[in-house]
Order: sequence, then C-alpha cells, then structure tokens
Amino acid sequence: MPFPPGPGTDAIARIIAPQLSESIGKQVVVENRAGANGNLGTEIVAKAAPDGYTLGMATPGPNTAGRALFPNLPFDPLKDFSPVILINQTPDVLLVHPSIPARSVKELVALIKANPGRLNAAIAAVGSMNHFVNELFKRDAHIDFVNVAYKGGAPALADIVGGQVEILFIGVQSAIGFVAAGRLRALAVTSEKRVPLLPKVPTMQEAGYPRVLGSQWNGIVAPAGTPREIIEKLNVETGKVLISHETQEKFSRIGAAAVGGTPESFAAFLREESDRLAKIIAMANIKAE
Repeated sequence: MPFPPGPGTDAIARIIAPQLSESIGKQVVVENRAGANGNLGTEIVAKAAPDGYTLGMATPGPNTAGRALFPNLPFDPLKDFSPVILINQTPDVLLVHPSIPARSVKELVALIKANPGRLNAAIAAVGSMNHFVNELFKRDAHIDFVNVAYKGGAPALADIVGGQVEILFIGVQSAIGFVAAGRLRALAVTSEKRVPLLPKVPTMQEAGYPRVLGSQWNGIVAPAGTPREIIEKLNVETGKVLISHETQEKFSRIGAAAVGGTPESFAAFLREESDRLAKIIAMANIKAE
C-alpha cells in the first residue's frame, strides 16, 4: 500500500485483504509504505522477488501518470509490473465549501470568472487524479483558480471542510459523509453516469463539460516476471472476492464500483490511461515538485 492508512485506496485494500486471505489460503497483510506521491511503496513492489508474495496496490499517480510526470522515476510503470486485476473505479465529485454561493457548476464557473485567480482549489498532490481533473475543468470552462497542493487527499479534504480552500475534486467515497452532513456541497461527478450514492448530483457532462472525466481507481500488480500461473490464480481469486455479496455491500457504502476483468484488460487500461494523462500533463505543463 503506497499511501498512509485512511480512506480511498487503503480502505479498498482492507476490504479485499481478509476475503482474499480466505480464498487463497494465505494471510494477506496490508503494509503501508507511503512517501513520494506513492512512488516509494510502488518502487518496493517493482524491485521485489517475482514470486507472488509481494503485490502492490496500483493507483493513477505511480502506475500511469508517473511516466510523464517524473523523468527520473526509479521504475517503469508499464514494464516493471505484471498487471493482475482492476479492482474498482470511483469518480471524483466536485465539491465547494458551503460559504460559496454557487449551487451548480454553471454558477461556480460564473463566480470564478467574476473573481479570476481569487478562489483556491485543493489538490491531493501534484500529479494526482484530482489535479488532472482540475486542469481539464480550467481548460474547458476557460476559468482560472489557484491550485493548492497537499500531501494526500485527507488533508485536502480537511482544509475544504475547514474553509481554508473553496473547491475540491475528490473521490466520492472520501466525500460522501461530509456531503450527507451538509458540511460540503456536491455540484457534479466526473463519471459518464450519475452515482447511486449521489443520485441528485449531475455529471460534468450534464453540466456542459463532457471532457472533464476522471476516476479514482485501484488495481493489483505484481513484480514483472511473476509466473503466469500465479498471476492467473490471483486474478481468479480476487475476481471471486469482487463479486461477493460482502464486497459489493462494503463498496456500495463508499461509492466504489467493482470492475474485475482479465490481466490483459487491466494491462490495456494502464496503457490507455498512461497515454491520456501524459497529454493532460503536457497540456497543463504540470511539473513534479
């Protein structure tokens, strides 16, 4: 787990691990090795023995965006891993602090245009998925706001709840509790369809910005060179976990949608996302800090 304990990727891993332990007959331990925007823990996986006993939680930053964002990355996201399975995809939700008068994306765009460069948007980190969605929103809406980078989604979320920043794109699972409690206002989601947990919240497409798409996703990868039979075994057993009633119920509570599929489909997804994010990085001239 290349990130700290808490919501998001860590929560997904801890839903999967106990059932996978039962399924494969081996104890699956979630070990948090956070640092360097997820690159530290991901590098540990890349350099581990390819024996099936060390697996990595793959996420957008280290496993797709990193190729274009970090010129001296100590691993190759596409060559140094054997994809196992895509676990879930969860769209971001566009949030504003309740002190902001905007109650729709249209009203938010008008407010930002009336106050160019004065509103602040939190991003979990430079090169995070919500950073990319921010840049797509800026481009397509022709607006300007200030990106404020944090060291993770949790502190970014804490600061918008506290009113230190006004805008945030973040995974639905991280935001749902604050939206339900009225501490944050949800304006739109970055998926092609509405999210069951937020049925009244429109998509960015419905709001007039169909290209502002992005999802927080998680998958499992093994070190490159892991024997094919091990990859297939892990894929099949994790797939069983994903379709279980227990997983479906727990995922639904946090707005996550199980995906599954073959190692090959996950590999294709990683290649396509790497190319898509590289174009966004170039367009917005994003530089790693």
